[in-house]
Amino acid sequence: MITVGQLLQIGLSRSAIDWRIRTGKLFPIHRGVFAVGHPKLTRHGEWRAATLALGPRAILSHRSAAELWELLPHSAKHPEVTLPYPASPAKRAKLIVYRSRTLARTRTTMQAGIPVTMPARTLADLARVATPAELRRATRAAETRGLPLDPDHISDKTESDLERDFAGICDRYGIPRPETQVRIGRYRVDFLWREQGLVVETDGYVYHRGRQAMRDDNDRDIELELLGLRVIRIEDSRIADDPAGIAAAVLVLLDR
Repeated sequence: MITVGQLLQIGLSRSAIDWRIRTGKLFPIHRGVFAVGHPKLTRHGEWRAATLALGPRAILSHRSAAELWELLPHSAKHPEVTLPYPASPAKRAKLIVYRSRTLARTRTTMQAGIPVTMPARTLADLARVATPAELRRATRAAETRGLPLDPDHISDKTESDLERDFAGICDRYGIPRPETQVRIGRYRVDFLWREQGLVVETDGYVYHRGRQAMRDDNDRDIELELLGLRVIRIEDSRIADDPAGIAAAVLVLLDR
């Protein structure tokens, strides 16, 4: 992507720019913004063109920013861009433009070469344009990926690491091997002792951090208990620090 200003800055004249447009070397995307070489843009190209079209203070925001941060899947919606107040740009076809009095005080960054709101601001903006389900999904994705929403510690263990460690505890301390990754209703549980109705979930910090994750886990546990299952959660730190204590507790629950 390139702008008229950048083309003039590198020494092209207006007539040279016009010639490149006529001969298929430059393709107009927005007024004053061109694709170089071919007109088919990726989603990232559309976002970059949108910010270039609105000037150096334009920031990708709202749903588009959430998609760039990989918090929501890519959509066909027009790019959303925010400008600091009192900027009042002319309307642009195929662009959604917002103005903000607080954008100047909010940290922004570059992602894939595109100026974009930081994840915390992205979620705040998304709340104004997305459905509750989309916002919940995006919040969970941000918490799972450990994006900078809060200063908490992030564990480096994945879910599969924890499940493997817990299975090792079962073998080491003589706990009957449970079924793993079992689908129950609309959920999949980590470990299930079907006859005793016991479920164990191993909670990695990255995946289960944040308020949204806590609410999701509570809802999940309630539904499973309504199906007659006992659900216990074991944190990653306890799996590492107290395997014998975990094994003793699980054995007692299985005896019950």
